Amino acid sequence: MIPRLGTLAILLGLVLGWAGPSAAQLQGQTIRIGVGAPLTGGAATFGVEMRNAVELAVEDQNAAGGILGARIETRVIDDEASDAKAQSLAGALCADPTVLAVVGHVNSNVSVSASTI
Repeated sequence: MIPRLGTLAILLGLVLGWAGPSAAQLQGQTIRIGVGAPLTGGAATFGVEMRNAVELAVEDQNAAGGILGARIETRVIDDEASDAKAQSLAGALCADPTVLAVVGHVNSNVSVSASTI
């Protein structure tokens, strides 16, 4: 299972670096995190645990006021532990301007760079 505080610490670092002095602009906004994991098939136990850990951390953070006043949401996708599907889905999440960060693809050999998208 993913350490909840570690995940949120990374996300908070991304948001603070991204927001900088305009952090007040996040008040009332939504931060979306993409979660790619095998939710079906033989590796589903790993993906379901990861999804549950991220969603629990998000619930805890939202209950504490979110991040700089912004509410956090997850967008969970099933990569079925397939390298090809995971790469396609990771690219789609990275290309989505509403998704700030992507967590996951725990059981796939996926590497997506900005030049791939």
